[in-house]
Parts: sequence; C-alpha cells; structure tokens
Amino acid sequence: MLATLFVYGTLRSGQSNAKLLEGRRHYAGPAAMRGTLYFISPYPGLVDGEGEVRGELFVLSDPGGSLPELDSFEGEEYQRLERETVRPDGSRVQAWVYLYRGATATSTLIASGDWVATRFPS
Repeated sequence: MLATLFVYGTLRSGQSNAKLLEGRRHYAGPAAMRGTLYFISPYPGLVDGEGEVRGELFVLSDPGGSLPELDSFEGEEYQRLERETVRPDGSRVQAWVYLYRGATATSTLIASGDWVATRFPS
C-alpha cells in the first residue's frame, strides 16, 4: 500500500533532512496546501490557517515502515494528519503532513509560505 506525503521544510529535496526519505519515496511534484508557516528555530512549523504553504509531494513505497520513523523524527511537537494539497495543474491530492502543535505567538511568520525560498540563520 502506498501513501502520499506533503513536505514543506527540511524534508524537501536538497534540504538538511531530505536524506531521511532516500530510497523510500518517489517524487510526485510540487504542491501547496492551506495553512500558515512559521519559523520554529531551527525548523519550520505549519499550522492550519488561511495562507498557502508550498512544498513537495512524495509517494512512499513503504509507509508502514517510513511513517512511524518519521513520526519519531518529528517528535511530539508535530502531529501527522491528512490534508488536501493542490498541484500546479489544479488537481487535488490527499496527503499526510506534519502540523506543528506548539504555540506560535513568539514565532516568526514565513509570509511567503515557502521555507526553501526563505533564509533564516541556523
């Protein structure tokens, strides 16, 4: 059984934690979803909201093994939920995504909704 994962931060292609998905996924293209993106030092955090967050879709070849490992990697600050994503052609895809569960009141808003296009000090 396959599963689709939407990634918006350090798991995206070329980012610091992309190696965690190597050999376990097939790139399915860019996508976006409704939400608000914050800089939760040193990582991004996505929460439900009215903005648009850009990221990538991956089809996981072994979700039974990959998702529990990603759950552990993301930790208790993030919760894996299914959300609707939209591809550039307008098609909609249900995908797993990790939403941030912590407070964002003192966090920096990433107004562009794109972690990769925004540079923050490490």
